[in-house]
Amino acid sequence: MNIFKRVLISGAATVLATTAMLIGMGGSAFADCFQYNQNGFQTSSTPVFNNICGVPGVGNESDFVRIRQDVSGNDTNNNNNPAYTAGTLASQCSDGTKYDVWNYLHNDAYSQDNNNGTGSAIAQGVISTMTAPLGTKGSSFKFRDQVSATNAASVHDSVILNCNDQNVTLSLVPGTVNIFSAPYGSAWKNLPDTTINNPLQLGSPNFGSGTMWGCWEYRMVVVYQVKVTSVKVPPKVPPKAPPTTPPTTPPTTPPSTPPKTLVNTGPGTSGIVAAFTLVTIIAGLGFRRYTLRRMSQK
Repeated sequence: MNIFKRVLISGAATVLATTAMLIGMGGSAFADCFQYNQNGFQTSSTPVFNNICGVPGVGNESDFVRIRQDVSGNDTNNNNNPAYTAGTLASQCSDGTKYDVWNYLHNDAYSQDNNNGTGSAIAQGVISTMTAPLGTKGSSFKFRDQVSATNAASVHDSVILNCNDQNVTLSLVPGTVNIFSAPYGSAWKNLPDTTINNPLQLGSPNFGSGTMWGCWEYRMVVVYQVKVTSVKVPPKVPPKAPPTTPPTTPPTTPPSTPPKTLVNTGPGTSGIVAAFTLVTIIAGLGFRRYTLRRMSQK
């Protein structure tokens, strides 16, 4: 128990204070859980997941998905990071900020019923399905975990990251999916990035075996880290004004130009000149005859 607490949990007082607040708000929400008592308490001879209330350093096991803003850069570091939050974490979600998501699993059955791996306390076919809204645009994100087994009731829980109306997306920080259980040793084991949003077969004391023994020393925790990326919203462009139609210019009459060839309106010019000459000659002859006649009469 002490090893597990030292490796996995920091800020126990904060967690317990949060738990007390949740119990006060929730009323009888935890009425059916096994109440922790350091002097001993009754649980079950068969597998039951995450059903103990008031666990030192943990609080209520039913709140088994939690989140915190990472400040150390390492999601397995519980000494230099804040305590995890159950329910909802409100944050500014600035571009590049990282968050650690914590997933806890405990088979609450009695250790004496493990019977060296063949007893009634052993959970079989244990699967955890951790889901995260990776690549989704928004300002509020839910992280969920569902734990199931072939011989135990399934349990599920979720936590919300509220980004205060900031429009962002989330991505998994590569290489940050890690698992711990005391039988594995003092170090965390790294899991593939594809663990998130896909079923994961769990096991303790045997890693990945699908079987989980009952009691404290076989508890497991999976953590992973996500990063916020701000969504760039393009500035609003005012709508374009409708195209204006240029004023219509009335058609103009081109200036008249004298035709290169005169219009034929009658006899040609040469004919007129000839006629005028003829008339002049006739008139002259007549005048001469008249003059001669008068002179002869004298």
